[in-house]
Amino acid sequence: MAERLCPEDFQHRQDVRSMVRTLVKRAKPSYAGEVREFAGRIGPLD
Repeated sequence: MAERLCPEDFQHRQDVRSMVRTLVKRAKPSYAGEVREFAGRIGPLD
């Protein structure tokens, strides 16, 4: 939902991108695919 309301935050804010990068690294296996898909939508995480 937040991604739809303010997509620019997910694409440009470093703190948000850092949080997503951490989620990708630490997600439980049952959530990993969903987290990677989300990360792919916001672009490269550097």
